[in-house]
Amino acid sequence: MKKKRDKYTSRDIQNEIVRIMATDILRDIADSVSDAKFFSSLADECTDAFNKEQLTICLRWIDQALEPNEDFVGFNEVPNITANTIVGAI
Repeated sequence: MKKKRDKYTSRDIQNEIVRIMATDILRDIADSVSDAKFFSSLADECTDAFNKEQLTICLRWIDQALEPNEDFVGFNEVPNITANTIVGAI
């Protein structure tokens, strides 16, 4: 009987692998930020080439060695760029 080799080339499988990796990375970032004494969030809105508003969120934090770190957390598509919408997305 021949062994079947799995191929992980379908779009759904690849997207699932990316989601799992992103969750793991975000968990690592959350652990680092929760251990930090000081942190801040950075958010910036921009409209892309297709006129979709996107909110970029980053976290900046100081580690135990007093070194600054900055991590990208993600893009969030927002319906508009009002203050209430942006605050709600953060």
